[in-house]
Amino acid sequence: MAQWPHAQGPNAVREKGADLDLSKRCEPSGRRETLRPLVPPVENPTRTAAGGGRQWRGVAVLVATLFLPIVTGSLARGQAAPPDASPPAAPQASAAAPQTAQTSASTAPSTSKQSASLPAVEPTGWLGFEQLQYGVSALGNVIIEDTDIGYGVTEHLSGDIGLPVIFTRSPFSPVLSHDYYWSALLGEPYIDVKYTNTYHDFNYTSVLTGTIPASGEDKIYSTGRFGVDLFNHIEEPFGNYTPFLNIGFSNGAVNRFVMPRPYATARPYQTLGFLADAEAGLQYRFSKGRLRGVSVAVSAYGLEPAGAQKVYSRLVFPYSDLAGDGHHDRFFDSTFETTSNWVIIDQTLQPTVIPNSKLSRDNGFSGTVDITRWHNLDVQLAYTRSMHYDLDVYTATFTFDARELLRSVVPHRR
Repeated sequence: MAQWPHAQGPNAVREKGADLDLSKRCEPSGRRETLRPLVPPVENPTRTAAGGGRQWRGVAVLVATLFLPIVTGSLARGQAAPPDASPPAAPQASAAAPQTAQTSASTAPSTSKQSASLPAVEPTGWLGFEQLQYGVSALGNVIIEDTDIGYGVTEHLSGDIGLPVIFTRSPFSPVLSHDYYWSALLGEPYIDVKYTNTYHDFNYTSVLTGTIPASGEDKIYSTGRFGVDLFNHIEEPFGNYTPFLNIGFSNGAVNRFVMPRPYATARPYQTLGFLADAEAGLQYRFSKGRLRGVSVAVSAYGLEPAGAQKVYSRLVFPYSDLAGDGHHDRFFDSTFETTSNWVIIDQTLQPTVIPNSKLSRDNGFSGTVDITRWHNLDVQLAYTRSMHYDLDVYTATFTFDARELLRSVVPHRR
């Protein structure tokens, strides 16, 4: 199936020797509407906040922010522990579902494991984590760095706030000397309220997230509207096996950092409009041998929208004609903002109208490997196959639990 012929890549523009015009944005119908002039194409576009020298400073800040707390926390623990002190007995590891918190109220995405040489961290008091999500597909790369801090009120209830920074590697470069373009912008600040408990043999967790539009959708990675997301996780362990079910409701594709799932990790787009999502799967956790602290899981997921929808791309710049072909309903690859009924042309040149309510639909399956054997550091490696978009996505999520570091700076009063 072919898209309207206006969508051309950067190479096609260069072969014609034409100047880039970023003052016009392609509409689904093929018409062009002049919105406002931007700087010449060789300069940084309005949507980007890092280019040229700025992109390397952004990457340096990303690396320093992520790994400085790890180094600092390791040094602090090394100085505080006497050399001859024998470590306390390790608590028994439990078979937990992916990135589950069991009965702890920590805001860290995973507290299913405890170190083999250190006691469990108390669930109440200051909480926090640093998370890095990295998503790679044939369309481009998305990296999200999130800093989160919160407080555990009880062993079941906690709250936290966070601020993500989003880096993208787009193939639709407005700079003639580069085939790809790196950009870095703020994401939407958010507030989380998390409740986790056990009912009979079931462990369940609910996370209510609210996002704040700090600016417009053409200034930061945002929909320009307040976002609300309710995520629910249920599991029941059977030995080393743990079947699980995730159900969520939101008014758009909200970024999730507590218990992140592969299909919602480092997306190349955002949506606005009612969206229900569900995921069912099975996890196996190794408890012996060299793979102790490693778990593998498979799952199937689906996203079902309702009502009016909008899709905002993280790869296509606002007001730019540089875009992909939008094959397989990849609306986020063909224009920055998709709002009206979308028209595509198949090989027989027959138009097909995609209803507005179908813009955010997706379904597929995932395979994950969770590594929780290191103290304060969880790693999730995942492969997701989107059947709806005919797209393979590889993700890696690194989460540093900063509770001990925060409580060494701000003592907790019992």
